[in-house]
Amino acid sequence: MKKTILLLLLSLILVTAANAATITGTVYDFSLEKINNVIVEVNTIPTQREIAKIGSYSFNLAKGSYTITAKTIENKLIATENITIKEEGTYNLDLISFIDISEEEELSNDTNLDIVNDDIEISETNNYLWLVLTFILIIVIAGIIYYKKRKPIQDIEEITDDLKEKILEIIKRENGRTTQKELRKLLPYSEAKISLVLTELESKGKIEKIKKGRSNVIILKK
Repeated sequence: MKKTILLLLLSLILVTAANAATITGTVYDFSLEKINNVIVEVNTIPTQREIAKIGSYSFNLAKGSYTITAKTIENKLIATENITIKEEGTYNLDLISFIDISEEEELSNDTNLDIVNDDIEISETNNYLWLVLTFILIIVIAGIIYYKKRKPIQDIEEITDDLKEKILEIIKRENGRTTQKELRKLLPYSEAKISLVLTELESKGKIEKIKKGRSNVIILKK
């Protein structure tokens, strides 16, 4: 029984080998130059696959219809051909890439380089803009600080006896009673300066300030 099974298997192998055909070929690019290191597959069951290191491949196939494909190492399809085997023998089937791999690689490299260059230019522009804005902001802050520190000194230096007398005359003219707001309207000085003068007059007992709302009522003392 075992001998019979072995004979049947041996016969099947011999019949298959007798009906097998050899398929060979080379993978070319658009310029008909060999493409090295490509993966060539044929849709047998199971799938036959080999890496054509120098662009050439070879398969042993039984009678039937097949599709042979070529892919890059990155598994990108570059060529495909159909073949029908009706009798044993040796068949030659070259695969020609339907895309120009060399141009595609160059285009990809150029595109990546352009993206990198654009990123660098944008980054340099943003850095320059930030530097300019920072410099302007520093100047503005320094100007504000300088102005605030300098103005009270100028106001104090300009407080004279004439200015004090002028304010007292205005209060007398208003029947000995007015507001700090009215004084501000009548005098060409800042509110801070007028407030300093009034504080000094009050300390000397010449006027009295009474808080009313957001302003002060100024009353002349007799």
